Amino acid sequence: MAADGYELRSWVLFLASMPTLFVVGTGLSADRWPPALGVAAGGTACGLYTLAQGRTIPHLLMAVVLFALAIAAPALAWRRRRAPRTA
Repeated sequence: MAADGYELRSWVLFLASMPTLFVVGTGLSADRWPPALGVAAGGTACGLYTLAQGRTIPHLLMAVVLFALAIAAPALAWRRRRAPRTA
């Protein structure tokens, strides 16, 4: 049995993760800047929010993953834009 409020938070986390999968998939595979910058801004904000909630090992791991996505999305978009186009 979960502590008061944690069951609701787990559902919120689950429901929030569904559109996140689409946004991250789009942001990491697009060669346009808007999706990549959206993932970067969202990953940074969520990483900071995660660190504001606590400094336990799970918090730190989640923040590292979010910051890695925030760095990877624009880097991958920049790399795809600079790659030579083959027709």
